[in-house]
Amino acid sequence: MNMPSFTAQRSLYRPSGRYQLGLHWGDMGGQRVIPQFTTPVYGLDCTTSTSGSVGAYYGNASCRGTISPGKWRVSTSCSVGFTYSSPYYYISPGEMQTLSAGPCLWGVDSVTVEEAP
Repeated sequence: MNMPSFTAQRSLYRPSGRYQLGLHWGDMGGQRVIPQFTTPVYGLDCTTSTSGSVGAYYGNASCRGTISPGKWRVSTSCSVGFTYSSPYYYISPGEMQTLSAGPCLWGVDSVTVEEAP
């Protein structure tokens, strides 16, 4: 079963229903925040970012519940090919949550917000 997912990529929406954040080795100095986007299933208002340093980079997502309760997680795709995901968490309207997934040794390629059906 495919879960709807979002990643932020220079705030460019792709028809596949994904936002992609392309980060490379040189972009890892400090936390990088991507413009806010809204997910289609639960209407979560989210931003993604990265944090950490060599050996321990993390993908982060902060989401606020808006119109209905929802269930979501964050997945981090590492530069070296591993992917880490947080557990799914329930979120209520008006609630703000920040989730992280990692660590990535050499950097983060993408940070994805996934909504459970």
